[in-house]
Amino acid sequence: MATPTRGELGAAAAIVLCCALLVLVVRPLSRGLATRPTAAQCADLFQRRAEQVARAQGRAPRSDGDRALPASATPEAIARCVQTLTAEDARCALAASGADEFERCLTP
Repeated sequence: MATPTRGELGAAAAIVLCCALLVLVVRPLSRGLATRPTAAQCADLFQRRAEQVARAQGRAPRSDGDRALPASATPEAIARCVQTLTAEDARCALAASGADEFERCLTP
């Protein structure tokens, strides 16, 4: 087996560097161009999270008839949700079966 030349090593390093840069640039760019959740979807996320916290603390979650938003769902928090999450993040979290899966959906 022949030893790679300096030029071949440089070319391989350039390919690896380009691939790494592509991953580092494309993911944030694609998130920036993705569709955003609606304010209603974000409100549902806050409600869903409050239900999960209640279950984890051994309390009964609110009944379906009581759709009041938790205190953490301030207008600023809802706006931040709309600005930072993607619609796919929201769909994933709302479909999550547990708190761990919910958190994974919202971690970029």
